[in-house]
Amino acid sequence: MTFRLDVDGTTHTIDIVARRPETLLRVDDTRAVAGTVPGNVQVARDGDLAWVRHNGRTFRVRVEDPVAAAQDSAGGSDELRAPMPGSVIEVLKSAGDSVSRGEKIMVIESMKLQTTLAAPRDGVLAEVLFAVGETFNKDAAVARLEPLAEEG
Repeated sequence: MTFRLDVDGTTHTIDIVARRPETLLRVDDTRAVAGTVPGNVQVARDGDLAWVRHNGRTFRVRVEDPVAAAQDSAGGSDELRAPMPGSVIEVLKSAGDSVSRGEKIMVIESMKLQTTLAAPRDGVLAEVLFAVGETFNKDAAVARLEPLAEEG
């Protein structure tokens, strides 16, 4: 699994290489063993941002959500696309519902991992293309949006 971590404006790619006998990470191109950080660590959060204070230094940290990143880069903000193949576990909104960017629309499952898919922008949910239990392929459109009435 790959994560992107922004620390004070510098983005790092973190891959989990192994989980046993200890967690082994690859941070950018360097391998590291995950463990505890010695010393006093304080963390403050605000949404997806965190400020970590360690040994007198403060770092601003943001973990990039890979599903949101995939949706943002998928093109066509009128469609909600599946980041991986899977099946629908739960549909949270119906056609005709107004949605805001980031609002949860459905929960999918792929390889026993549940992921919530959210609206890529504000709008009205025009169609939900898959029902609970139905399967889909990677990058399949699972829902479509239309502009809010005042957007034209």
